[in-house]
Amino acid sequence: MDSNFLRVKTWMGEVGQATPDRLTRYDRQTMALRKTLIKEEFNELMDLFDAMEHSTLDHTFFDEDTLILEVVKEMCDLLVVTYGALVALGVDGDAAFLAVMENNDGKIAHAQRREDGKTVVAPEVKENLKRKMRKNLTRLLNLEAA
Repeated sequence: MDSNFLRVKTWMGEVGQATPDRLTRYDRQTMALRKTLIKEEFNELMDLFDAMEHSTLDHTFFDEDTLILEVVKEMCDLLVVTYGALVALGVDGDAAFLAVMENNDGKIAHAQRREDGKTVVAPEVKENLKRKMRKNLTRLLNLEAA
């Protein structure tokens, strides 16, 4: 079974969108489209979160279960357009995601929790991990020779 990233890439190819196999800088039109798609999905998700948080939910139209379903759908739509942006850039989204998650995994032994629940690490730990992640992404994107 293909990864989520590969499923998006296949879908994009089937509908005639560009799916380059190596790093391809965005032209203005592609950048504008990707930016619009991500913003639209992000805003739809934020609107639903606001409805949940501020009880602006029209209970005659949505019940709480339906709202949760819509939140999950919008979260997945945001993943789709984000993966699509990686596809259009010619980046292996699975490998890039792995590099970022390895960075996050490196924080576990050093993690502290802020009051709002976010996991944070000391600046020097964060910088060392970020340096390693950038090196891995540079290698992945073949930017060493660029």
